[in-house]
Amino acid sequence: MPSRKAKPEKRKLRVCLYGDSNLAALRLAFNEGYDPGDDVEVSFFGAQGPAFRQLRQTKDGVQADKKLINGKELISTDGRSGIKPSDFDAILFIGARLRAHEYFHAVMPGLFHRDRSLSLAVREAMTAKFLSSCRSVRIATLFSSNGMPFVAFAPSGFLNEGLSKSHRWEELAGIEIAKQTDRAAIWSVLEEELSKRGVTLIAQPEETVASGCLTKAQYAVDDAKALGDAVHKNEAYGKIILDHFFGSKEFAALRVPVRESELS
Repeated sequence: MPSRKAKPEKRKLRVCLYGDSNLAALRLAFNEGYDPGDDVEVSFFGAQGPAFRQLRQTKDGVQADKKLINGKELISTDGRSGIKPSDFDAILFIGARLRAHEYFHAVMPGLFHRDRSLSLAVREAMTAKFLSSCRSVRIATLFSSNGMPFVAFAPSGFLNEGLSKSHRWEELAGIEIAKQTDRAAIWSVLEEELSKRGVTLIAQPEETVASGCLTKAQYAVDDAKALGDAVHKNEAYGKIILDHFFGSKEFAALRVPVRESELS
């Protein structure tokens, strides 16, 4: 009797988590035991602080320059000095200089001041310009256009509750009275413009949002108040972002088992 042909082992899904200092929230979540599943292999890539600018876009990906490679600011858990679309099945950009509070600052006054009301066409044009000015968005677009199956982007979260004065954020109309429907109206335009670039938006999850457009203090990085850190988030925030990424329908599609006929 002929022996049955052994089924090849299905390879793991390769995922890159990419960003600037906001990447720390995701790393903290993994340090606390976050588990995306045994079918996933995760790599971190990025750089913190001003060194993030030393990650250069190339014609087929991203490359750290020599100064960054020889320094201490490069984040690369598997020793890479660069990444390209064919390296991974999916990538999540977090922060990476795409700042939610800056975007909302530009478009929110139109919701609360009649004399500054903006048409949808104007908001779309503003959004397209905002995205085009962000190098990481251009890199995400490059990855999508070069065949990466799933490219997602989570902008840096709203400024931390109680720590926004240093950014003059509280002067913004609607900062404390904006409702979920107001935020959704703004996110929807950003989502649509990113989708045109083949990129999926992961908007700031509503459970992390305080009144208006601030991040609840419980999601701020440890010692945020003592440090005056209005920007960075903790592992609990990182876990929620990861849950939205790995729990998305786009990532689920990558997990669809290979048909039996393809294994035999």
